Amino acid sequence: MVVMTVVVVVRSYVLPSSVQQKWDAFAAAYLAENPQRRLQYIPHMGTAEMQVVLGESRYFFTVTTAMMCVLHRFAFGQEFSLRELQDETAIPDKDLKRTLFSLISPLQGSRVGLLVKQPVKGKFEPTDRFSVNAAFASRLRKIRVPALPYPPPRKQRQPTSSSSSSSSTGGAMME
Repeated sequence: MVVMTVVVVVRSYVLPSSVQQKWDAFAAAYLAENPQRRLQYIPHMGTAEMQVVLGESRYFFTVTTAMMCVLHRFAFGQEFSLRELQDETAIPDKDLKRTLFSLISPLQGSRVGLLVKQPVKGKFEPTDRFSVNAAFASRLRKIRVPALPYPPPRKQRQPTSSSSSSSSTGGAMME
């Protein structure tokens, strides 16, 4: 009898230092209590709650781990390029674009996104710049930021029928 063990290497992000310290402390305490177990951090499966102060308003965002890593960068700078964010967070390109698309899209209770992309139009390029949207305002204080697909799905056109008999019968053949 052959027993195989499969170890999956998960993608890893560069976590903010305060989060990394808390994770290390938790992992050490957990493994000291349960030495026979193995603890593995899977960043793309997690969520975080962040308190963000914009102007006079305070918001609580529930975000993915990748969004937390990106938003945390803006506590230390006004504007970042796509390339700078990728270098500093180590988030894979596809995941980073999906994360940024989610953050620039309008959120619950708001007509604008939390971040602004320059230039506004077009696909994501390494030189695109991102900054916190000063115009962001929401009637909600607790906001869940959904992870949206990138690129956004295109609306499919409904096929048109040239035959009036098939459209009136729902496409069924009548004899």
